[in-house]
Amino acid sequence: MKYSYQIICQDLLKDSPERVKNIIERRFGLTKQNSKQETLESIGQTYGLTRERVRQIQDVALVRIREKAELKYSDVFNYFIDYIKKQGGFRREDLLFNELGKNYENNIFFLMILGEPFERLRENKDFYSFWTINKNSSDYAKKTINSFVSYLKKGEKPEPIKNFQLPSSILIKVRKSGWNKEWIKSSLEISKYILKGVDNLYGLGDWIETNPKTVRDKVYLVFKKQNKPLHFSQIPGIIEELKTSISEEPVLERNWIKPIHPQTVHNELIKDPRFVLIGRGLYVLKDWGYSPGMVKDV
Repeated sequence: MKYSYQIICQDLLKDSPERVKNIIERRFGLTKQNSKQETLESIGQTYGLTRERVRQIQDVALVRIREKAELKYSDVFNYFIDYIKKQGGFRREDLLFNELGKNYENNIFFLMILGEPFERLRENKDFYSFWTINKNSSDYAKKTINSFVSYLKKGEKPEPIKNFQLPSSILIKVRKSGWNKEWIKSSLEISKYILKGVDNLYGLGDWIETNPKTVRDKVYLVFKKQNKPLHFSQIPGIIEELKTSISEEPVLERNWIKPIHPQTVHNELIKDPRFVLIGRGLYVLKDWGYSPGMVKDV
């Protein structure tokens, strides 16, 4: 981590009156590492103030703190700007925090709130929360995402970014906003409809090949990728290998946390009609043209 964000935040607040300092620390979760950000209402109850009065105190304090930050820590803001530019002009919030300073999310959030060029777009049904230095990013990213979704649906399988060509009508507009090679990647990462699955392939979030949520789905994905008969005892190890290729995608990691045991895999293979037993513990996909008990090209 290039900067000690916690110390910087403490320095920015040290000259504030005690009540103001306490309000800002609690509002932005700066009292200690990874503190919970409190609501205006809960802070107001401590001081017998309305939530609107707490907001007024916060806003006045931020103006003064921002002036100090811009004078004393312009290098930090320039560092943030350079980082976001390299990502194409915007970055999904959780990825940004993880890359700029893991475990110091609240401190980075506070500093970016103070920085003039930074704008945070809140999470909605289509996008995850993300930060940008270009107000047009949201519209252009949406066009990029829609184009990629159409591309995926046409091919009906996950694809690497390098195979996708952004339509010229969109590319012309995006280039005016500071486009670089990371633009498409950053666009896809803020989308709730597209995920980066195994082997760095991007697909629709409800595809098994992209987002296998159950043990059965993971086993099915293993067979699709291996494209050969497998003994049930082999499958947990292959699933663990696949897990390493989605380590950069926090949205998927939740579905891959628990280790899978051979007997669990065997139970799922027995129950699921997509799989066919062709030998002692040896399974294949039914789609491959096998019948139960039939050994073919093994």
